[in-house]
Amino acid sequence: MTIALVACNSKGLYQKEKIPTVKIIEGRKELVGQKIKTFELPARRLQSELTQIYNYNADARLERLGYFKKDGLKDYLLDSVFYDANGNDTLKVSFLMKDKKWNKVQSVKKRYNHEGHIEYLVAESLKGTPAYKKETFSKYNKSGLLSSETEFECYDIVGCDSTFKKMYYYNSKGVLDSIEAYKWKSRGWAKIKP
Repeated sequence: MTIALVACNSKGLYQKEKIPTVKIIEGRKELVGQKIKTFELPARRLQSELTQIYNYNADARLERLGYFKKDGLKDYLLDSVFYDANGNDTLKVSFLMKDKKWNKVQSVKKRYNHEGHIEYLVAESLKGTPAYKKETFSKYNKSGLLSSETEFECYDIVGCDSTFKKMYYYNSKGVLDSIEAYKWKSRGWAKIKP
C-alpha cells in the first residue's frame, strides 16, 4: 500500500509518497519500516528519499547506531537528489542518522553526454566512513546504444584491485545479442568465461 500526499510551499508543488514495509511479528502485522519519497511536480522528479526503520528484533548492529526496539520507527537513511538544467540527476548524497545527527556517508555523481546518456558515474564514501570509490566509464555506439562499460573499484585496505570491462554487442535490429566481460590482469584484459 502506498500513501500519496500533494503539498505546496514557497518552492513549488511537491508530492510525498509513503511506502510501508509490514511483517508478521508474534502473530500480528507490524510496521517495520517505510520509505518516504518526495517528488517535485509537475516533472515528478525525486528530490529525497527517507528510509525509516524499526529495530523490532533488537539487532545489535542497529543498537550500536542508536536504534532500539523500544523507540519504534525512526529515521535511518536520507538520500538527497540534485539535477542539472536538463533534468538529469547529477548528484545523490546519502546521510545516515547516528546519535541523533545526520552524517554524510556517500555521494554518487553522474556526468551525461550530449544525448543524455550517462558517460561517467562515481560512487564514493565520504569523510569518516571506510574509504571506497567506484568509477564507471560508459561508451555508446552511433545508434546511442551502450557499447562498453569500464569499472574501477578502490578500497582503502586493498587499493584499486578491481578493474572490469563489459562489451555489449547488438544484432542488426539493435537488440542486445551478447555481453562479454573482461578483468584487468597484469598488463591486459583477460576475458571472463561464463
